[in-house]
Amino acid sequence: MPLQKLLNEFDHDSDFVADLLFTISNESRQHLERMQAAVKHAKPIAPKELQRIAHLMKSTATTIRLFERSAEANTIEQRVINFEPGSDTQCTDLQQLIDITTEVHRVARELLRELDT
Repeated sequence: MPLQKLLNEFDHDSDFVADLLFTISNESRQHLERMQAAVKHAKPIAPKELQRIAHLMKSTATTIRLFERSAEANTIEQRVINFEPGSDTQCTDLQQLIDITTEVHRVARELLRELDT
């Protein structure tokens, strides 16, 4: 059903939707790797970078109809800028953003596989 809604939204242009999902998959993977590396090496991410990732995940989650995740990313985007890098609150937001990005990546890959069948 989500794939059909996405196709409807883009006038049944399956090539465009495939390109979009491929881009979402690749970009979410890159952001995920960046955030996971920061956690692994205990290196805080600058608030502006986290805000940018949250902003991208907000719009991307909306595109693939993950509306609750989009709202969560929006909350992070609004609040993360006010915290010091490495603070407990920022670490919590970072973990939540990792979870959001993981789901966006997973759903994009699933939709892309579904489109290919």
